[in-house]
Amino acid sequence: MNLHDYAQQLLFGETIADKLFQPQKLVACSTKPRLLKFPSYPNRPDKLSLQTRSQRWQFPSPKKMEEDKQRGYALHFFANHELLAIELMALCILRFPDTPFHFRRGLAHIIQEEQQHLRLYINRSKELGVELGEIPVNAFFWNSLKDMTCPLEFIAGMSLTFEQANLDHSIYFQHLFKQIGDTKSADIMTQVYQDEIRHVRHGVRWLREWKEDGESDFSTQSKHLRKPLTMMRAKGKIFDKKGRKEAGLKDEYIQSLQVFAYSTGRSPNIYKFNGNCELEMASAAITPNKRALALDKDLDCIPLFFAQKGDVVLVQSKPENDYLLHLERLGFSIPQLVHNTRELNTRKIGKFIPWGQSPKIAKSYEPFGATWNPIWRELFSKGFGANLLSLWTERYGDRWGADKNVYGITCSTEQEVFDQVKKYKRNGYSNVLIKAQWCTAGRDRIEYRNEWPPNASQWIRKTLKKQGSVVVEPKLQKVIDFSIQFTITKTGKHKVDGYNRFATNGRGQYIGHYLGTFNVPQQIHRFFQQTGSPRGIKRLVESAVEVVGSELFKRQYIGPVGIDAMLYKNNGALKIRPIVEVNPRYTMGRLALQIQKNIHKRGVMLITSAQKGRQLMKKYPLQRQGNILQHGFTNITPCNRDVGIFIGIGEDLQQCLNG
Repeated sequence: MNLHDYAQQLLFGETIADKLFQPQKLVACSTKPRLLKFPSYPNRPDKLSLQTRSQRWQFPSPKKMEEDKQRGYALHFFANHELLAIELMALCILRFPDTPFHFRRGLAHIIQEEQQHLRLYINRSKELGVELGEIPVNAFFWNSLKDMTCPLEFIAGMSLTFEQANLDHSIYFQHLFKQIGDTKSADIMTQVYQDEIRHVRHGVRWLREWKEDGESDFSTQSKHLRKPLTMMRAKGKIFDKKGRKEAGLKDEYIQSLQVFAYSTGRSPNIYKFNGNCELEMASAAITPNKRALALDKDLDCIPLFFAQKGDVVLVQSKPENDYLLHLERLGFSIPQLVHNTRELNTRKIGKFIPWGQSPKIAKSYEPFGATWNPIWRELFSKGFGANLLSLWTERYGDRWGADKNVYGITCSTEQEVFDQVKKYKRNGYSNVLIKAQWCTAGRDRIEYRNEWPPNASQWIRKTLKKQGSVVVEPKLQKVIDFSIQFTITKTGKHKVDGYNRFATNGRGQYIGHYLGTFNVPQQIHRFFQQTGSPRGIKRLVESAVEVVGSELFKRQYIGPVGIDAMLYKNNGALKIRPIVEVNPRYTMGRLALQIQKNIHKRGVMLITSAQKGRQLMKKYPLQRQGNILQHGFTNITPCNRDVGIFIGIGEDLQQCLNG
């Protein structure tokens, strides 16, 4: 029988016997006949028709697989995939008769192995109580590849996507069936797995035969996938490196596929890091300096820890695969990282989620749903936080022993600044901070220490000219810093996400966060218990969230919020300042909460120079016990940049926050 006639019987045959037919010998055609018209769907028995628009069938969960019939349904599902593979390979043989006979003969050999898989699935599902055609079948494979325009599209979609993914699927279900005790079904999956390695190898061989010189296997396959197929479809719930290597795939390809991410179902949300959002509020004329811009680039992977698998994170430069594999080993799922937004122009997008709202972000990413409300500018100012502290003090200050004189005052002239400093001095505060309204922690500020620093008047006048006002507040004798993270919902409810301690240097610049439980000395625990509530700090958190959340919602803000707070001493007595700054955006405190979901040991999260981070990693190498991290330092942002974020696991490493 010649190859052309064999392929026609497989594609146009109307019975399962036609689909399972195997000639004793296959030869090449003396001519190269061409089909002038290809079917919309392959011929099939009515009960397996792909043209029938029936209700979608739900694949059984692992727990349901303990029932014989549910496993039978799963094997029936696999049987349809084998049948689709047979029909698509036949279509490829007929559509591309000019391809080398060895390629088409290789497909015919693969077809015969797929036929064997089909027989095994049909027989085993029947033993489990499921007849062929008992449940609906889907046409996804067929619809994805039926309009292929060249053999490379077939190789990319069938051999290196569907069949490669089956390496993962067959191992996963082999293990699942073994756990249930169904060794017969597990043995079928073992045979399918072994055969699929050869099928993928066939695709690898011809991909390299036909690809352009200098182009990688990965980019060639990606380029020849027709939507809705992406490289995401080429892998399953587990990732089988061994089988891929046996199939001839190179390490570079395997690593690229392992970290590849793309939404295969829901519309992805887009995340964007913009750490300079506060500066953008100050004035359209203010441009972040080189250091601030470099920091934005160094830390552009941070949203990766908030995004879900299948979401998109916009980055200024794509990190190396080694970094993404490192995060996977730490237990984090990897979203899609996109450098050029043109990749997203034809995709349906969910929500656009920046680190912080800003006019610049809204203008740049309006096509993806970014918005800006002018009311929000006030929310980022230091004066807004000071006003909220005043409001909180009126409601809760007596209960918590707060000093009513510690909240900042907004000043719009140089004379007002000088007068306010004198007032704080009369109240016993010798050190006073003057902060720009819109700035990041520890920057754009000066400090009065019994005398004015050099060029103080010049700095005040310059800042007033750019921003219109500054905030003046006393410098307190700090005991601990902590942050509160919560979310304002669309209905105005306040969901507390957590609270944790952080550390700053002498200039008030952020160093890092403590990971794990809210670990404070016993003296501080007693203080919280003595402030009128048996719930201690939890009640404090709720009171701060109530004040801040309600005021933000009045101004039409919904989303993540961080509150910086502190415990301080005044004349030897512990006092609380629950609102130091309000950050209506994502924060490092929220990042620390995300990180500690994966890191259950006490430790630290540091933002520091990459050089110092690498030194810490060398001094305290990461120790594991299986998948559990035991002790040591590691990076969570790329450590080949100037600045990075590093985590240290182990209570003894908390000293690293001291500098």
